[in-house]
Amino acid sequence: MTKETTSGGQETDIGLSMVDVMSLPDQEQKLVNWIMRHKSVSLAEVVAHTGAGEDIARAQLDTLIAQGFVQEVEQGSDRYYRPRLASKRRSKLSTDIWQSLEEKAPGEE
Repeated sequence: MTKETTSGGQETDIGLSMVDVMSLPDQEQKLVNWIMRHKSVSLAEVVAHTGAGEDIARAQLDTLIAQGFVQEVEQGSDRYYRPRLASKRRSKLSTDIWQSLEEKAPGEE
């Protein structure tokens, strides 16, 4: 799990990184990569892609949801699965600049 430190010094979870994905077993890694390429997939699409039965595909998705790699999204009566990865990390320089600006806000000196 990738964490980001806020200007207040608190750490927050921002999602999983590609390094985390690479640590998955081969079958799960391939499924996460496939979901990432498609952005959002249904259970039926996962079943068709994996060639597994619906129960097995659902169990794989449940495992990935529990591990934080995939999130389940409901749209009306339909359920979709999306990757839950960290966005590209901002540079440390960018964070330092914002922190300095917050500390030297006009009217606070």
